[in-house]
Amino acid sequence: MRDDDYVRFMNSTIVRSKKSPRSAVLVRAAGAMLSALAPTLAARLGERMFLTPPRPRPSAHEATALATARARSLPIGRHRVDTWAWGSGPTVLLVHGWGGRGAQMAAFVAPLVGRGF
Repeated sequence: MRDDDYVRFMNSTIVRSKKSPRSAVLVRAAGAMLSALAPTLAARLGERMFLTPPRPRPSAHEATALATARARSLPIGRHRVDTWAWGSGPTVLLVHGWGGRGAQMAAFVAPLVGRGF
């Protein structure tokens, strides 16, 4: 991989916005006001916002991929992890990061299923 290929790759996977969206500016202003008026409530709301991953709607490509999957719930201790399954061979577990979605890994599905996984 050449340097310019690496830079292009990094730019495609690390997206930064130089300007805050208007909604973020409003949330910050409301948070500052709430912190001054009701600090305990502001702390609880801030904690909830920080600990809740974003839930964007799936793209058309992701929705198409999920339409061919089986939804499953995997119990782990007292918790459960929602999963998607394709194929019928040995299991391959693909794990996304915070705020990610299983459907984002749809490009891996056809090659894995095609190889019997």
